Parts: sequence; structure tokens; C-alpha cells
Amino acid sequence: SSTQQQQFRYCEGFLVVVDPTASPSYVSDTIANFINSLDEVKGKHTAKAAAVPVAVIITKSDLYKKEIGLPRIKASYKAAVSGIQPTFEQHQNDICRAFLLERGYGNAVNLIEAEFSNIRYFPVSAMGHDAEDGQYEPWGVMEPIFWLMSSDSCPLRNIVQ
Repeated sequence: SSTQQQQFRYCEGFLVVVDPTASPSYVSDTIANFINSLDEVKGKHTAKAAAVPVAVIITKSDLYKKEIGLPRIKASYKAAVSGIQPTFEQHQNDICRAFLLERGYGNAVNLIEAEFSNIRYFPVSAMGHDAEDGQYEPWGVMEPIFWLMSSDSCPLRNIVQ
């Protein structure tokens, strides 16, 4: 569209949804288009926009439970023995980021990380099961929202608290 997305000027955070069943080139193109639109709008406010928190959501994570499922991440966190233990959140972030890189989404990760400085990766399953079976048990859905709302710049923070 030729109309600039002026609402980008007022965003206190972004949710970037990555579908790991989509082709890496499609995901990269979509993110590049978003960033180009954002750059057109923000202009002189580049540094301010770069500090806006970005939650990168890996959707359909139920399909990848063995790699980025919450039980898998918790187990690998408990098993990690090192001199300096990262927080669980940092551990989860690192696993999700590595998951994207291992599956060919490096360009998408690079685009996001070149544009923004406050990024966190999250596994999310809206259904919590395969399409054919199981009860509706979503997981990881609220964590990205809570993380975005923890930012000092988020006006919803005061309302929800």
C-alpha cells in the first residue's frame, strides 16, 4: 500500500510472528517489508524505535516440542551445568534463536537484530496439540505479552498492575 503506516510511530513494542512451517525466504521478505515500512515512518526517531521491545514468537511450536517445547527447555535448563548459569528466560531465548538459525531463518534473525536492540524469542502454541487430536491446551501465549508489558515505556503496564 502507498499509505504510510503512521501507527508505527506510536508503538511501544512489536510482536513478530515467525511460522516455522513457512519458507525462510518468505519469512525474511515479510520481515524486510515490515522494517522498510517502519524505517519510512520513523525517520529521525531511529534510535528511539530501535530500543522498542520486540517479542519474536515462534508459532506452531507444538509441532517442534522436542526442540522448543517448554518441558524440553526446562529439562535442558536444569541439566545445564556451567560456571555462570543464565536465567531461564535467557536460556529459552537462546534455544529459540538457535532453533530458527538451524532451520534456515538466519536472514530473518539478522534483519530483526540489525534493526532492534531489545529482542526476546518465545515458543508459542495456540492450540497446544496437533490439528487432529488432543484438548485445547495453549502454552507460551501470554509470556510474550507479559514481557512486552514489563517495559517501562508500556502504558498498559500501569493499567494492568
